Amino acid sequence: MTLDQINELRDTFRVAMLDWDVPVSVTIDEDEATVSFELWLIKFEGSFFLHDGKWTNDHDCPHFITNQVSVWHWIAMKLHNKLTA
Repeated sequence: MTLDQINELRDTFRVAMLDWDVPVSVTIDEDEATVSFELWLIKFEGSFFLHDGKWTNDHDCPHFITNQVSVWHWIAMKLHNKLTA
């Protein structure tokens, strides 16, 4: 991954969080980028890697981070995982 690709991921999350004034942290560990931030008193964290030039998570049903809307989809998926049945 290049510095431009890392900055693109960081900027995508930062712009999505801009209206909420939420600082976003992106750390790099070998082939993964870990994004973390706190929103609504909930800590959100996820690891992403590049697949065919696009950032994705490592799940059976991958989610690609391509724009601000996809960031909010990812947040919604994280919140859905916190719901109890």
